Amino acid sequence: MTTGALTIGAGGSGGMAVDLLAILAVAGITAMGLSRLRVAAIPGYLIAGILFGPHGLGLVTDIARIEEITSIATVLLMFSIGMHLDMSAMRRGAVAIVTIGAVSTVLSAIAVTGLALGMSIELGGALAIGMALSMSSTAVVLQLFQARRELFEAHGRTSIGILLIQDLLVVGMLALLPVLAVMRSESPDAEPINLGAAAAQALVAIGAVGLLIVVGRLLLPRLMRFVAAGGNQELMLVVAAAAALGAAVLTGAAGLSPELGAFIAGFLLSSTPFRHNISGQITPLRDLFMAVFFTVVGMRVNPEAVLAGWWVVLAAIIVIPTVKALIIAATAWAAGAASTVAVRTGLALGQSGEFSLLVLTVAASLGLIEPNTEGVVIAAVVATLVLTPWSVEHGASIARRFGRVPPAPWFSVPTISDHPALLDADSEDGGHRTPARVIIAGFGPVGRACAAKLESIDVRHTIVELNARTVWREAEQGKPILYGDITNREVLENAGIDHAEIIVFTMPDGDAVFRGVHVVRSMRPEIRIIVRASLMQVAEFAKELGADEAFVEETAVADALAARLAEHLADDPE
Repeated sequence: MTTGALTIGAGGSGGMAVDLLAILAVAGITAMGLSRLRVAAIPGYLIAGILFGPHGLGLVTDIARIEEITSIATVLLMFSIGMHLDMSAMRRGAVAIVTIGAVSTVLSAIAVTGLALGMSIELGGALAIGMALSMSSTAVVLQLFQARRELFEAHGRTSIGILLIQDLLVVGMLALLPVLAVMRSESPDAEPINLGAAAAQALVAIGAVGLLIVVGRLLLPRLMRFVAAGGNQELMLVVAAAAALGAAVLTGAAGLSPELGAFIAGFLLSSTPFRHNISGQITPLRDLFMAVFFTVVGMRVNPEAVLAGWWVVLAAIIVIPTVKALIIAATAWAAGAASTVAVRTGLALGQSGEFSLLVLTVAASLGLIEPNTEGVVIAAVVATLVLTPWSVEHGASIARRFGRVPPAPWFSVPTISDHPALLDADSEDGGHRTPARVIIAGFGPVGRACAAKLESIDVRHTIVELNARTVWREAEQGKPILYGDITNREVLENAGIDHAEIIVFTMPDGDAVFRGVHVVRSMRPEIRIIVRASLMQVAEFAKELGADEAFVEETAVADALAARLAEHLADDPE
C-alpha cells in the first residue's frame, strides 16, 4: 500500500490517478456552478473539459491515459440502456411510437447529412455526423420530464418511446461506422477483398452474437436468481458488472463493437425481476465513469477551431434543433398524435445527446471526421443541450398555438392525445396497470397485514420486497409485488413513487428505514410516509428525516397489554 501511494504521489505510472483526480474535480466544480444557471450536468462536464483540457488551461495535458476508463463508461451506459428496454411498456401505441422513432431518426440523419455535404465534408464523415446529430438526449430529457412530473403525459410517453427506438438504432450506427471507414480507405489500386476471409469473419461475428444470446438467455437469469436468493446485494452488482464486461470482451474479440455486447447483456436482463435493482445499483458507478467520458470528450475540443468556425456553430445551434423538431413533430402528427402532443415532443427532442457524442468519438477514432470538425460539432451539441430546458419549459405555451390543427386526414381522432393515460405495464416483475395509491416496503407479518387490509377495501398498492423467494412465491399468486431495495431510486420509480399517496415502511431494520425515508422524502416532498419502529429513539430519528407517522412496537405492545388487562379487570372487578 505504501509503494502504491508513493507511485501515485510521485507521478510516473500514477499520473493517470492524478489526471483522473483533476478531471473529476473540475467536472464536479464546473457542473455544480452551472447547475445554478439551470444547466444540466452533461453539458457542464463538456464545458469543464473544454475549459481545463489540453486546448484550454492545460490542467490535463494527456487524455490518452484516461481512454480505457472512458471505454468502460460507454460499456456501462449501453448495458444500462439494454436493461431499460422493457418492451411491455410499449404495448400502448407501440406501432405508432416505433414508426415515429424510426422514421424521424432516419429523416433527421438524412437532413443533417445533406447539410454536412453542403459544408464540403466527405460522404463518410457527413453520414457519421448525420447519424450522430439525429440522436437526442435520453439522460437530459428523462431528467427534465421526471422533475416536471410529465413522464406519463402523452408527450412524455411519446418522447420516451422515441428515445427508446433511438437507443436501439445507435447499436446499428456503431456497427455501421467501421464499414464506412473501410469504404473511405479503399482506393483503385487497393488489393482486392478476400471474400472467403470476409465471409469467415462475418460468420465468426454472427456466431459470437448468437452464442452470447443463447448462453445468456439460458444462464444469466438463472445466475442472477441464484445470487438474489443468497440476499447479497454487493455480489449481485459484481456479477452484473462482470456480465456486462464479459459480453463486451466477447463481441470485441469477434470484431464487433464492445458496446454491442454490453447492450445485449443488459437486454437479456431486462425481462427479469432484477433489472430495476441492478440498474439502480450500477447507476452511480456508470454516472461516475460517464462524468469522466463527457469531460474527456470536451477536452478534445479546440476552442481556437471553434472560434474560427463560430458561424458554423451558431448556424448549427439554430438549424439542427429546428430541423429535428419539425421532422419529429411532423412525423408524430402523421402517425396519429394530436398537434399539441406532436409539437411538444418535437421541441423536447430537438437537441443532440450523449449518444451523439459517442458516435462522434468513434467516428473520429476511425478517421471519418477531422479533429477540428469534431470539435465544432461537439460545441454545437453542447449548445443544444444547454438550450433544452428552455424548449421543454416553453413547449406547452408554444404547442397551444397549434391546438386548432386537426389530426392527420387519415385519422378521424388522434390516437396519441393529451387525455390522462394510466400506466400500461403488466410485467412479471411486479408491473401494474394503474398507479398504486400505497407502496408497502417489506412483506413480513406487518407488511402482509397492511396488504390484506388494503385488499379488503380495494385500494391499489404495490409491495417492494428484497427476499427473492418471497417475491417469486407471491408474484405467482398474482400479488402486485416487485423485487428490489426500497432505498434504490430506480426501484422506487418503478414502484410508482411519482403517483403514490402513501408509503409504508414495515421492515424491522432501522437503518434501512432511515435510508428509505431520506430517499423518498428527497424524491417526493409531499408524499405521506408511515414507518414501523422498534424503539422510540428509532421513531424520533425517522421523523427527523421526514417521516410523518411512526408506530413504535414497544408502545403498541404496552397499549395492547394495558387494554387487555383493563378488559380482564372489567369482567372481574373484585
